[in-house]
Amino acid sequence: MPYDGKRDHKITAAEAAELKQRYANSIGGQAQLEGRRGGYFERRIFDEILEQEDCVGVRIYYGLQANGVPELVIVGVDSGGRDMDGGGQILGNRSWPCPPICP
Repeated sequence: MPYDGKRDHKITAAEAAELKQRYANSIGGQAQLEGRRGGYFERRIFDEILEQEDCVGVRIYYGLQANGVPELVIVGVDSGGRDMDGGGQILGNRSWPCPPICP
């Protein structure tokens, strides 16, 4: 698979709603863990990650905080398809929890 930035990642609102609902249903009671269903990141962190030399995209990993609360981790990806998570690269985390800030 080429890492050339040309893949179309857009989906419809209906597809997004179905994906989110299926995820919530699949984890049952765990979906209520701290009420966390997602997270909000400001544009700036994506811009900073994507502005790194040879960064062609991002990966978003699921993570778990020490207190058991789900979290998202944003990592740049280089043109060879490798995560840019070694020393010195910019990584993203600390999203604002959804809810309460998301509908």
